[in-house]
Order: sequence, then structure tokens, then C-alpha cells
Amino acid sequence: MAVDDIITAARYNLLQARIATIIGDPSDGEGYGQQLESDTVATGSTVRAVDMAGLYTDMIRARKHQTGNIPNTISSIVAGDIVGDDDTAPYDTTSFTAFEEAMEDIESNKYDLSLSQATVQSLASATRGPGWNSTIYQEFSLNFVGYTTENGTAISAADHRRAFFNAGGSVYVSPNLSGGSGNKTKDWRNLLSNISQIRFTHDETNAFAGTGSAIGNYDLTTSYKQLFIKQAELYPVYNENNFKLYAKKLSDSEIQFKVELNDDDTGDRTGLGAAQDESITGTLAVVIQVLRPSGTSVDIPAPAYVERSAFN
Repeated sequence: MAVDDIITAARYNLLQARIATIIGDPSDGEGYGQQLESDTVATGSTVRAVDMAGLYTDMIRARKHQTGNIPNTISSIVAGDIVGDDDTAPYDTTSFTAFEEAMEDIESNKYDLSLSQATVQSLASATRGPGWNSTIYQEFSLNFVGYTTENGTAISAADHRRAFFNAGGSVYVSPNLSGGSGNKTKDWRNLLSNISQIRFTHDETNAFAGTGSAIGNYDLTTSYKQLFIKQAELYPVYNENNFKLYAKKLSDSEIQFKVELNDDDTGDRTGLGAAQDESITGTLAVVIQVLRPSGTSVDIPAPAYVERSAFN
């Protein structure tokens, strides 16, 4: 198209559909579950300033959610502005080509969530006192119950889960061991401290130390999958010990996690003495949090925490 060509309804509607896919109704992998300011225009109709203003608002909301900033590559449109095509970069900020270019950035970064547009929300802390060895575990689920947008649109429980992860929401699992004495306890304290925080996202699980996986929200099935493992490493005699995290899908609106601490070391014989399998002293705590989209552009409630089994 040439500079100052009229923007057709078909071209406008194509761009409006693209932003609706990003911030509108959730699907598997796209959609923040928010109300739209923009709408389609009828075939053959003139694209008005109010149509462009709604499109601008939705695109600004998406990009601010992703970066924390309002982009300066497009401008708000008001009555009297001429919105034409622009074939030559750098594009005028009111040209439709500039809007199409900005849309590419939004789509390429659709899972990004600026920390300025998010809240770390604590859900629970599971604890276990001293005096354990062998394997202990704890299970909990996160139940997405649905919510209502500002304009009264009801988002289903299943779409709540989709929107949460599509918009960059994450689940944080942070284990630690405090107090206690003895080398095995010190070894476990070192292992958990190195992990620091495990992060479960839409498509992967990672931590500061340990081995994560390319398993996220959309990769879960009804059977447990191992998301993460970290082996002990401080004292070689305890290298059998490890921390694991698993997850599975209970339903389209609920996912369950299993935190497992495997104290597989059964004692190591030194000299002529019998092997000793020490118990772990100190207090174990596993803190469960979520990184929740909570900005003025995109706001999604946290899921509900449900304890399925306490540490045994």
C-alpha cells in the first residue's frame, strides 16, 4: 500500500483479531482473559478514530504488561487524525504500519511479564520437624476457580488456569532447612539453600541450581511428571540424597505438585565401627508462592492452595 492509503475494514479487523488473541479469551497458549476495548468493524465501513483508540488502548495494555513501559512507537488516535499506511521506516507513530509493527513485538513476547506488573503472593508454608531420614514427601494442589472481568464477563475455572500461565504467571517452590546439627543436616541445608527457588511456568521448570525440565503447565498429564531434581554435593558420603519436584493435572482447572526429599544415604562404615544412618535435625520448610499478573493492564487472581498430604 502507498502512503496515506485508506485503511480498509478487513485490514483493521485482522490487527484487532491479533490483539484479541493475546489479551482476550484464553486458549491453550494464548489469551490473558481480559476485557477488550477494541472491536471489529463491519465490512465496507470506515475505520473511525474511536476504533483506532480502542485498538491503541489494547495494544498499550499488552505491551505495558510485558515490559512495564508504554511504547513510543505508536500514538493515541483522536478525531481529526489521518491514519494512513506508511511504507518507509521509521514509521509515523499514527500510521497503521506502525501499529502492525508494534503488534509483532507484542506477539513475540506474549509470555513476558514485567515484575512491575506482578505480585509475588504467598500461599502456604509446609513444615516438618527434626528426626527424619529415608524418603519424605508432601503434596498440594493449586485450584483455579474462575473470576469476573471488569465488564462482568465470567472467566471459567479452566480458562482461569490458562490465562494465569499465558500472562506470565508462575509457581514458586522454595525449600529450606533451618537449625539442627551434624554433617548430614549440614549437607541437606546446603542442598536446599543452593536450590533457593524452583519456578514452574507455562512451558518449563527451572531453579538457581539443579536440573530443571522443559515441562510446564501445558505439558502436564494425569500422571506425575518429574519437573526438577537436585543432588546433594557438599559431602561425598551423602551424594545419594536428592530433592525432587513432580506435578500432574487433576483437571483442566487444578494441578497437583509433589515435593519429595530422598535421604537415600543409609550410613557409611568408617574403620571397624558399624555404619550409622543419621537422622536430619533442624526444621524443614517449603514455601509455596505464585507470581501473579496484577498490573493495571492485566489482573488475574491467584489460585487457591489445597493441601493434599502433609510431610510424612
